[in-house]
Amino acid sequence: MPRMSDSPQRHFRLSEVRAALPDVDARLGEMQQERKRAAEARALLDSVRRSGTTNGNGASADNGELRSRFRRHAERLQALAAELESMGVQVKDLERGLVDWPAQRNGSTVLLCWLRGEPDVAWWHDLHAGFPGRQAIVEEEWD
Repeated sequence: MPRMSDSPQRHFRLSEVRAALPDVDARLGEMQQERKRAAEARALLDSVRRSGTTNGNGASADNGELRSRFRRHAERLQALAAELESMGVQVKDLERGLVDWPAQRNGSTVLLCWLRGEPDVAWWHDLHAGFPGRQAIVEEEWD
């Protein structure tokens, strides 16, 4: 699958982004959970390795299951990230739930910006301004 940077960038209408928001929110929430589960499995795996607990063969009794659990969560996380990318969503900060969508405003490419937990997509910023440069969307200027 081509990465977004390898192909012409799609620009979204505000109405499209708002319509996709419930699906994006659900996938982002699942990504956050998978990341947490992967981190927990990794921490347990590291703990077992440090403790040196073995099954008599010199191998940790839980290493295989923990590695499998970590891999399963990491793979699901990657699949969800690929799904969002294929939808044109740019995940900027998974932990915070910060995402952007490219859009056009007055002939320039800008980013529509949403933070998980916000009730609506109500912010935009210039490409290089980032979250600190967010500006409120004035409805009459969009779509």
